[in-house]
Amino acid sequence: MDLQRRLREMSKFFKQQGILLDGEDYSRGRNSSDAESRKLQDEINSLRKRKSELEVETSKLRKEHRDILCGKQELDSLQDEKILRIRELEKALRFSKAEKEDLHRDLMDCHEKLKLQAKELKDALGQRKLAMAEYAEVSDKLSELRAQKQKLSRQVRDKEEELETAMQKIDILRQDLRKAEKFRREFEARVEEAQSEATKERRLRERTEEYAHHLEDEMEALKQRHIGRAPSPVHLEALQEVNRLKIELERMELHRTEALTEQQARHHVDITALHEQLQEADLTIEAMEREILALKEKIEVARSESTLENNEMITELKRVHEKEKDILQEENRKLGQEVDRLSQVVNRQQEDRRRIDDDINHLKDKKDTIAQWESQVTEIIQWVSDEKDARSYLQALATKMTEELENIKSSGLTPSTAEKNWRNRRSQKLEKMELLNLQSSLNSEIQAKQAIADELSKVRAELVSVQKELKETKQRVECLKTESSKKDHIIRELQQKLDSTGDNYQFLKNASHRLAQSESGDSAGAGDEADVEDNQPPSISSSKSNVSDNSGEMISAPVSPMLDPRSNAILPPKPKAHQFLVRTFVAPLKCNHCTSLMVGLIRQGAVCEVCGFACHVTCQERVPAMCPVPPDQTKRPVGIDPTRGIGTAYEGYVKVPKPGGVKKGWMR
Repeated sequence: MDLQRRLREMSKFFKQQGILLDGEDYSRGRNSSDAESRKLQDEINSLRKRKSELEVETSKLRKEHRDILCGKQELDSLQDEKILRIRELEKALRFSKAEKEDLHRDLMDCHEKLKLQAKELKDALGQRKLAMAEYAEVSDKLSELRAQKQKLSRQVRDKEEELETAMQKIDILRQDLRKAEKFRREFEARVEEAQSEATKERRLRERTEEYAHHLEDEMEALKQRHIGRAPSPVHLEALQEVNRLKIELERMELHRTEALTEQQARHHVDITALHEQLQEADLTIEAMEREILALKEKIEVARSESTLENNEMITELKRVHEKEKDILQEENRKLGQEVDRLSQVVNRQQEDRRRIDDDINHLKDKKDTIAQWESQVTEIIQWVSDEKDARSYLQALATKMTEELENIKSSGLTPSTAEKNWRNRRSQKLEKMELLNLQSSLNSEIQAKQAIADELSKVRAELVSVQKELKETKQRVECLKTESSKKDHIIRELQQKLDSTGDNYQFLKNASHRLAQSESGDSAGAGDEADVEDNQPPSISSSKSNVSDNSGEMISAPVSPMLDPRSNAILPPKPKAHQFLVRTFVAPLKCNHCTSLMVGLIRQGAVCEVCGFACHVTCQERVPAMCPVPPDQTKRPVGIDPTRGIGTAYEGYVKVPKPGGVKKGWMR
């Protein structure tokens, strides 16, 4: 608007200037200069350009104004649509918020369930890892214990071998010593013989010396007698004989002294050698005895250390075994509950399957009846079509007869005879009655056909619904079959898991065999096998094997009913009363009621002939009357039962007399 006003003012100004310029040009003539005219002309041109530009701008502004007005109108319409759209969006937003809240609640519930399941899974995995770690630790300790045991056994074997070699050496030295003693005794005997010979020779020498002195004295006497006499030949021979005897005596004396010195020297050398050997043997014997004492001390120390380590390891294994036994019992309880639940589900599915089979059989019967109905309907339809043909024939016959009657009426009847008219009337009545009967039968047949058609449509609808139900039941049966197969697979996996856990912890069962024997169901099967007459010899090994076998059966017996999903369908036997008989046991047997030994030589206790329950005669009245005794009543805690005050505080091996009697000794 401002631009338009300015344009109008400028146009007025230009008009006034143009009028003034024209008046001055005509009045003055041509007195103005060309420079001013050109200047004005340039200003006019510039103003015209400015005018054209302003007109273009005004046209643009008008166009923009129109566009703004149109946009404003469109904006108003869009504002209304926007308000409606906003309301719709707000409504949808409220619905979406409500759905979002519901979904959020569902999501939170799912998250909570997932957290609980994750927590349970984490706890289960943690327990499993803990059990596996403890099992690995126990297996490592057991392997270390076995390695230490093998090492100690090797060391003991080596020490025993060294001890055997030392004992062999000692035996050899003792044999050498005995040989040396024998040789010494022989040498002493020889020395005594030599001494006796020397004494004999000395005595002989003394006698010869005495005899020589005597001869010398005689010779001196003879010399004194025969002084101055010439020696006779006899005297010369006697002198020669005396000289020869002296020489021989000296030679024998010299020979004897040489032999005696030589023998004494040899004897002295032998004695010194024997003394040296004896000293060496004594030294070796003392060294061997010291080594034997040292080895015995080492063996005692090693044995004590091994016994201490074995006792510590056994206590540790017992503790770990008790802990793992509790864990396994808890897992077995959970698995038993799961198996019971699965067995209930399987039984429910079997009941559903039986019900579905009954429904299928019922549907098959319905299908057979429907097929019979369809065959009957086809027969009825055929019969109705035949009736239609008969009706059409009768209608044609009736029309023909009516035409003939009309012809007869039109031609006129001659009243010749009344009997003929009566017959005609009678025939007409009969035809009408027959026609009415045919019409009524036809109407009844049509109504029956309509009823049968309605019933057929109903039956077809029922057949369609039954077929649909049959299809649904088949689908349900397939689903139940798949679920039952899955449940059977899960049950097999659980059974395999139980079997694998029983195999993995078999060594713990063997380690705690004495603890397992304290349960009350151990000796139930051993009672029948231990029953013998008084004159039969005892058999300890057989009774022990029977007890151990029966204990294994009793331990594994409670597990099998849980693993059988069909065990709930088996009816339990009717309870009976026990039939106790007093028996004699060849081996010490535990009472299944108080877990104490039944001691004595004969008639130690009573045994039920039906279930093999063995107990004291005094405990017979307190035994549960149900035969066989339920497993939950046969379980006993290890040691003394705190609730009932019965049990065994300490268990171990029992020494019994040998088969020959007490004089023959005792055996474990």
